[in-house]
This record gives sequence, structure tokens and C-alpha cells, in this order.
Amino acid sequence: MCTDKCSSALPYNDSKICSNKCTSGAYQTVNNNFVCVNACVLYLYNQTSNQKQCITNCNQSAPYYETGACVQRCTSGMYTIATGAQPLMCQTAACPYYLLNISNGNSKQCITSCPSNTPYYENNTCVSSCKSSKFSVIPDIKLAVCEDAPCTFYIVNASNGAKKCLSSCPSDSPFSDAGLCTSRCSSGSYSNLQGVLTCQASCNQLYIFNASNSNSKLCVSVCSSNQIQKGYECISNQGCPTDQPYNDSKICSNKCASGAYEIVNGNLVCVPYCVLYLFNQTSNQQQCITKCPDAAPYYNVGSCVKQCVNNDFTLINNVQSCQDTCQYWIVNVSRDNAVQCFPKCPAQAPFSRNGYCNAWCNYYTNDSGILNCYDKCPSLYIISTQFYNSKQCVNACTSNQTQQGKECVTNIVCSASSVQIGKICADKCPTDQPYNDSKICSNKCASGAYEIVNGNLVCVPYCVLYLFNQTSNQQQCITKCPDAAPYYNVGSCVKQCVNNDFTLINNVQSCQDTCQYWIVNVSRDNAVQCFPKCPAQAPFSRNGYCNAWCANYANISGQLTCVKSCPVFFMVNKEYPNANMCIDSCNSSQILKEKECRPKCNGNCASPVVKSTIIVSLVVIFIFITIILTFVYCRKNHKNAIKKVKTLKKANKKHLLEPAAVYTV
Repeated sequence: MCTDKCSSALPYNDSKICSNKCTSGAYQTVNNNFVCVNACVLYLYNQTSNQKQCITNCNQSAPYYETGACVQRCTSGMYTIATGAQPLMCQTAACPYYLLNISNGNSKQCITSCPSNTPYYENNTCVSSCKSSKFSVIPDIKLAVCEDAPCTFYIVNASNGAKKCLSSCPSDSPFSDAGLCTSRCSSGSYSNLQGVLTCQASCNQLYIFNASNSNSKLCVSVCSSNQIQKGYECISNQGCPTDQPYNDSKICSNKCASGAYEIVNGNLVCVPYCVLYLFNQTSNQQQCITKCPDAAPYYNVGSCVKQCVNNDFTLINNVQSCQDTCQYWIVNVSRDNAVQCFPKCPAQAPFSRNGYCNAWCNYYTNDSGILNCYDKCPSLYIISTQFYNSKQCVNACTSNQTQQGKECVTNIVCSASSVQIGKICADKCPTDQPYNDSKICSNKCASGAYEIVNGNLVCVPYCVLYLFNQTSNQQQCITKCPDAAPYYNVGSCVKQCVNNDFTLINNVQSCQDTCQYWIVNVSRDNAVQCFPKCPAQAPFSRNGYCNAWCANYANISGQLTCVKSCPVFFMVNKEYPNANMCIDSCNSSQILKEKECRPKCNGNCASPVVKSTIIVSLVVIFIFITIILTFVYCRKNHKNAIKKVKTLKKANKKHLLEPAAVYTV
């Protein structure tokens, strides 16, 4: 049966089922109903029955909570008051600070602070004030505990005069004045005793003016390493004041006890003596310097001077020191032409000529490290790349050097224009070693072959073209046979070929065993010059001999061959005048007439000869007709003249003076 509330007989709601007990044995009261739970979240209240009631706070009958249950009294007798509505929590360990609850069997209430109206803790009770007027605050729990012993350091509460004891003075009141922490000492002086700033009536020895601590004076026994002493005050080591400018053993003074000082970072620092040089000796104080100034750049006997007596100086440890005499020197233009002395000429001018150091010499010797200049080398030389290609004079070339002229060359083959004779490079090989074999002179070529190049006998691996002069064990290679032996025959040049036959191959007259076509070369002692084909100047072959002309010829396999007569046809060849070229048949543009191929007339069949004859005949006829007509004309004029004469005769029979004129053709 479903119901709103369990009955008194079955009062416990165990998972919405009314029961006479909870399975877990724990329950809590919700709206006056007993609701079973697995476990109590906060506290248990131990009922007299076997059921435990879960509660959120213990009641007055059992006000203390201990080990999950509300109890009437704590086992240890000590408890603390929790915040909010939580119960009084029992303490297992003893409390360092507690209040006695007499009404509850002298139970001890553990505390960490007292209420504001009784802020001090004394004799297990919170009181309004301490009997000794002194207290200290427990740092962890902020509890003000009254003190009977005197305070080492303290501050005073201005409202009630209570002294708060402290382990050290705070930063806003860092000075201890007889234990009282204050912001500044009334005397203005203090000392630092093992980290405690303790006020002093005055400083007995030295002090440091501390502007950051209320302009107080810190008393010290000695100034720190970065300070110097001015009177009794330790000041910054940046420099002494103008009225006491000298730092003499870290004490400012108006002079140095030793009379010597150095300028260090702008400060005048006294020294026992000058390590290097003195300067500015007009006063009773001597300035020690490490370098002479530009106004007096030279060092001479402990002082800096404007000029050396002899105008000679040397550079020692970067100091220009006056020198009496110079062994080697350079004129220093930037120093008014002062002579700078050297024990040895420097790298920028390493060569010495009469003591003067030069940057370069054409010839020089190395005499125990001293490079001495010369106008020329007496024997051999080495070109020095170290010294600007100057020539170092030597007596002989070393084992790894080759002599080339007067020059010793290290690990370098002789130049292209020279040859090597032992360890010497020369322009050409000598007569006893005339052959240049790989630029080394020898009495023979290893290959046995040589060429003549610019008059020199140069060995070659083999002859590319022809051999000549094989009388010795050396064979001369040539590119053209000489006039004395103009013919080439089996690798050699000869005066005459065996058969007196030669051919021209690549412009070389080479001996030939047999000739197919030839011409007798009158300029070569009537030697027979062979041709694979008759040349243009004698294109016709007659029995192998090349002729300049033939009456009749035939083209046989490309060779023009002379014949007695053409067996079939012939044609006049304009290329070879008056020579008839024999052919087998006329071509399509020709006709055959009397065994001669003639061009076709194309409607004008007259040959050029016929045409010429006709023209001549016509001219003759024209001339003949002209003569006849002229003759007729003259006859007619003659008759007329005779008739006229007869008439005149009749008229002048007696007076005929002379005969009339007659025209003859």
C-alpha cells in the first residue's frame, strides 16, 4: 500500500519502503520523517537503539563532536569553537593557548585570538591589558601574548602605550634606539652591528653619509673598497674634491707624500714612484705617465721632451725614446722628419741601403736576417713573392730549384720559350746536347724522331708526315721534302724516284710504281708526273701521255682519249676548239649531216655557213646592180654630152677653142 508517511510501527523510509529499521543503520530526519541513508555526511548522534541519527549540529545534551559522534565531554578535555553553526570540535592534541570553561567541568577551549574587548592573552585568560604592559604577537595565529621578560626590539602602541615586542625592527622603523624601533636616530649616527642598525651618540672613527636613510651617518671602522676617505667621511671612489685632489692610499690629500702621481680615470692617484716616465715637473708633484703627450712626444732620461737632441728616436714598448746613434732608420715625416731608429728594418720597410730602411729593393741579400739592397746580383737570384717580387741574391740554386738564366725557380718547369740543361734553363740546347726532348736537352731523342722548329731540334714521339736524313740514328721529321730530295718514297725524301715516276698528293711529290696518265716534267729532270686523270692543261690522253690537243677524241670513263677518227659520229666541242668529240648518237636537239651532229634549224634550215654565203652573195649582187645602174647613167650622160658638142660644133665651126670634158667610169 502506498502512503504519504511511514507509521510508528514501521517508522523508517528505507529506499521508499517503510521498515522498522534502516539497513545501513543510519538515518536523518527530513520533514519529521526518518529517511535511511548509506552514511552520515556530517555527524552521528548515538541513539539508545541500534539506529544512528544523522545530524548537522550537536545539541546541548551532547555538545562536543568527536570521532563522528556527538558526545557530552571530549576525551582530551580540549575543544575548539568551529565557525558557523558547527559543533564544538574536540582536540586530540594539547592546545598551547586555551581558556578554561569552569561551567563545563573545566573543559579547555583552544583559541588563536582573543576578542577585541580583551585582546591580550595572559594566564589562560583573555584580558584587556597585560600586567607588564608588554606583549608579543604569535606570527602563525596572530595571538597577542603578554610578556614578562624585557623586549629586545619593540614598538609602542600610541593609543594605550603597550609595547609590542619584535624579533627585529621593521623597514619603516629600521633603527634600534635602546630597543625602541624608530624611523631615524635622534643623534643622526648609527652603526650596523651584525645586521642591526643601532643608534649611536656619535661616530668615533669613520662614517658614511647615507642620504637614503634620513641623511644619517653610518659609523664604520674602515671605508669600503669602492670608497676613499675625505677627513672622517667615506666618499665615492670617483674622485677627491678640488681642495684635496690627490688620492694617497685611499685618503684625499692636497699632495702626495711620495711626490709622484698618476692620472687614473681622471683621478690623481698617488704612487710610490713613477714606473715609466715623468711629466709636468714644474710643481713639487711629478705626474707619472705611460705615454708621452703630443706636446712632448719623445722620452729622454726619465722625462718627455718636445725633440730629441740628435733628432733620432726608437720605438720601445710603443714609446718613442731618444737615441744617440742609429743602426737602421726611417725618416718619420709625421714627426717633423725625425729619424726613427730600428735594431732591424721593420716589415713595412724591410730593406736596408746604407742604414736607411726601404720598402722595396730590386736586388737584395739576406745576411743573417738583415736584408741589404744592391744594384744587381753578382751571381744568381730568387724572385721573392714575400717581398714585393724583389730579387734575392744567392750563390747557388737549392736542390729543389731550377736555374733559368740567372733566376732560381722553385718547382717550376722552364718557360715555354726555354729549355732545361740539367738545373739550368736556357734559350736553346747546346751543340753537345742538341735535342730538345720534352724541354730537356739531350744528345739524342728517346723516340729517335725530331723536327726542326725555329732552328732547334725538337724531339717528337713519331713523324706525322715524312722522314729525312736517316744517316744517323735520329730521323728528322719534315712536312715538305727539300729541293735536294724533292720526292717522297716510303717514308723518306729521295733525290729521284726509282722509275722516275711521281704523283702529286696533297702537294707532295710522291714516287709512283706505275702511271696511268702522265706528263713529262721538264723542270724536274724530265721526271714523269703521274695523274689519275689528265689535268685541265693537258686533258687528252694518247697512249697514257697527256696532250693539250687532239683532232678527234672520245670521253672514255671520264677521260678524254685521242682517236684517229670517230667511228660513228662526232660533234664540234666549243670547250676544246678544233677538236672533234666522238659520240655514239646525236641528241634530240641535233641532226646528223655527213657524220657530224649539227643543231636543228627550226624552220631556218640554212646552216650558219649557208647563211653567211647567202648574205655575201646578196651583197655582191647588190654591188653588181649598183655598178650596172651607174654605167647606164654615165652612158646616157655621155650621149647627151656628144650631142651637145655636135651642136656647139655646128654653131662655132670656126671658133672651136678646145674639146669638151669626157667622164670615164
